[in-house]
Amino acid sequence: MLLNNTNSQSNQKLQTLIPVHFIGLGGAGSNMIKSIFDIGVKGKYTYISDFKKLNFEKEIEFMPYVSPGKRIIKNNIEIYKEVDYNKNLVLTDSIKKIFLSNNLFILLSGLGGYTGTFMTEKLSEFLVYKKKEFVVISTLPFSFEDTERKFIAEKSIKILQKLENFYSFELENYKKEFGNLKLDSFFEKIHYDILITTILPKIQFLK
Repeated sequence: MLLNNTNSQSNQKLQTLIPVHFIGLGGAGSNMIKSIFDIGVKGKYTYISDFKKLNFEKEIEFMPYVSPGKRIIKNNIEIYKEVDYNKNLVLTDSIKKIFLSNNLFILLSGLGGYTGTFMTEKLSEFLVYKKKEFVVISTLPFSFEDTERKFIAEKSIKILQKLENFYSFELENYKKEFGNLKLDSFFEKIHYDILITTILPKIQFLK
């Protein structure tokens, strides 16, 4: 398998034996599926985010979700946002339609933010109810991030750990090994490690 290069867009796509749909939730999750796409794993790719559409390849579909709270937009640019964490996240019909197929869904997110955290929780609950096959993979905040963000992540972990196929990765643990790298390269290493240690063992590949 062509997995020795984390920037292997020119390499042949890895053909999975079962249809796989990678779903990136929030900013961190969106970046994770972009890295996996660049490595060359064949599948469907969608990211759900309240950021504007990112400059990703056209094969990576965008599903917007606007988190609740106050926003100030000037010249079509969001210059301020205050998310209301007390409001429950509601899955829209458009988001639910993403999961109509019988693919293996792999949800990727970073816990601590509104969309990444609560979308992961709500979709997991929804997929259990719909009896879909899915895996949830989430990263946890760095130690230097604000207390509220860490509290939200810790609270979510207690909910998600009840799932059979939930895996979490602490970003802080990667600092010792990759802390000297630039931020983009740092996260590329993390995403590659998650792919090798957790995602690939869940998926069978053709040679």
